[in-house]
Amino acid sequence: MAVVYRCPGSTGYGHGETARTVHLDGCCARFALMTDERRAETGLRTSAPEPRPEPPRPPDPETVTVIELAKIIAEMQRRDTEQPGVEQDQIVWLEIGPDDDYEQALALIELGRPYGLVAAYRRSATTTEGNPR
Repeated sequence: MAVVYRCPGSTGYGHGETARTVHLDGCCARFALMTDERRAETGLRTSAPEPRPEPPRPPDPETVTVIELAKIIAEMQRRDTEQPGVEQDQIVWLEIGPDDDYEQALALIELGRPYGLVAAYRRSATTTEGNPR
């Protein structure tokens, strides 16, 4: 259990870090601006559960163009012929530009699925970097 100090202005509000009451004489604001040592001297001690660490967040998927996706799938196919059965999951975010063929982009996604490709896509109103005009 962690020790949390709260404003000494009143004894009857909230629990620990979730307390949101503000007293009219401004004692809460003064208490919030105190140093940690001074807060420990003047504050009311309450116990609170230890804060839980946030779970690890997976990295954001790589954003690729249709041409880059084709290269990724070709590499996945090459690896599959060299080492069949090895999992090679890859997550990408596909930008489909106005110069790209929408149906071909969807066909590329389907082509990569057996090799562990997970792709989300969105259509872009402007030409993406790397795509020739």
